Amino acid sequence: MKKQAPFASCLRIVDPFSFETVYLQEFENNETVMSVYVSNTMGMTGQVYLFLGVGLEATLQKDCKAAEIQTYSFTQDGSSLQFLYRTSTEHIPTAFSETRGRLMVGVGSILRVYEMGQKKLLRKYDNRNFKSQIIKIECKDNKIFVGDVQQSVHVVKFRPDQGQLYIFADDVLNRYLTSFCLLDDDTVAGVDKFENFFVNRLPVGCEEDAEDDPSASK
Repeated sequence: MKKQAPFASCLRIVDPFSFETVYLQEFENNETVMSVYVSNTMGMTGQVYLFLGVGLEATLQKDCKAAEIQTYSFTQDGSSLQFLYRTSTEHIPTAFSETRGRLMVGVGSILRVYEMGQKKLLRKYDNRNFKSQIIKIECKDNKIFVGDVQQSVHVVKFRPDQGQLYIFADDVLNRYLTSFCLLDDDTVAGVDKFENFFVNRLPVGCEEDAEDDPSASK
């Protein structure tokens, strides 16, 4: 079997006015950056953070020898980065979002909630009821819209005061999702790999029904 060629990844900050590179970091040891997320509401007030989903000796199928989230902070008015720490994960993180000062991460088919720590990100909650890899997360208040590669968009309720992170709505069709966006608090528009465009809206009262339903994915 032919051996796969190593990946080459780099982290670059470009001045938007001059289009010149002001910061460049090349990754070594066959580290591959699969996802990137910038946050200005995590951790210290006024501090902007960068989160990377990284795999070691990764393949195009997202298999890898090891996986982690690398955390950086922006310095020098956003023209440089300071490395903070690594947080190991079971799979390569492929999607990020945030809500209420917490980081939402798609780790393979796991939806996970992290908080900032001193030496690494602190894992708080998991939902393992997804069947395939999570590719996108959008947060709106306490509702989290999660898209995976085979079963379209799911809507998750996050109740940190009760330690709950559960699915209360999903698409009636299994779609090979490529992307989606929020149109309003209850409506998503998305597209699948067969170029089908769809718009889904949450039924009125479905959140309340799920809270009273003991069979919900809690």
